[in-house]
Amino acid sequence: MEPLTETARVVERMRQLGIIVESVTKAPWVPELERRFKRGLPPLYRSLMLQFRFSASEVGEVELFGNLGLTDGDDMRVAPFSDAFLSTWLIARAYIQFGRPSTGSYDPVCFDYSAKLRGSEPPVASLNHEDIMLGRKKVRKRTIAASFGALLGVRGA
Repeated sequence: MEPLTETARVVERMRQLGIIVESVTKAPWVPELERRFKRGLPPLYRSLMLQFRFSASEVGEVELFGNLGLTDGDDMRVAPFSDAFLSTWLIARAYIQFGRPSTGSYDPVCFDYSAKLRGSEPPVASLNHEDIMLGRKKVRKRTIAASFGALLGVRGA
């Protein structure tokens, strides 16, 4: 039996967490997202998005945006861009928002491409939305996980 790929391990973990994950044959919104973010999605997350669909789901302290290709406020096609000021600020500073705190806070949870990468997977960070909205020079940032795989508790991902 072949070892599981990183993406397969992430899908297995999501299913263990009770998230319904279904295979897809096409995800045409992914290249459009990357164009809007002005950068590629992290490789593991991109692989997940291209091969599987899932609703917005809670993973520990993070509510992931869904990947159903819908136009609702919890889907990856819409949610990261619903606040034009916030999304413009994040994109200009190398952040890709893919969730929010599961507490209901407005703080964006992002892939942090502003950090020095030690590999191809960026860390996951939460930024203080009030600092951003008020134009403060110092925006409080908290690293949540070393990578998307680490956020899900998947070893080696």
